[in-house]
Parts: sequence; structure tokens; C-alpha cells
Amino acid sequence: MALDLTNADLLSEYHALYLQVAQARKKLAPLGDIHWRVPNSGFEKVERISPNEYKQRLAEIYNSGDHRKIRAGLEEMQRILQAVEGR
Repeated sequence: MALDLTNADLLSEYHALYLQVAQARKKLAPLGDIHWRVPNSGFEKVERISPNEYKQRLAEIYNSGDHRKIRAGLEEMQRILQAVEGR
């Protein structure tokens, strides 16, 4: 999904999805870990991470102010929420 948002819209959308991810944490990691594969995020290594590390990485991406990283984080949150919701 291509995103064409202003900086404020991008950050607002990111924040909203971040809150949804936080609410769905138990569903995201029923066995304790989350699979991280987010190209262009600054965290390129594919690995399993804890829900706390997942949250921390998403926060660091948001705080980076880098549009490319923020878009990567948005796409990741959309992907993982769709997987949890079975869409």
C-alpha cells in the first residue's frame, strides 16, 4: 500500500497504529516473540524479538523523523495487525 501523507498525517497515522499494536500485544506474541522483518527501518536484521523490543523499535523509528523508516514501520504495523485480525 503506497502512502502519500503529509508529515503530520504520517506521524498521526503511525501513532494510531502504534496504539493498536500495544493493545493487541498478547495476540501478536502468544508464544512470547514477534518475527521482525522490516526492510528500510534501520533494523534490517531478520529475527525474533520480544514484544517490548518490538515496541521499542517502533518508537525509535517514529522518533527518527525519517520518512522512509516511518513508512516501513507503518507498513509493518499494518501487516501485523492484519495478521492478528485475520484479514
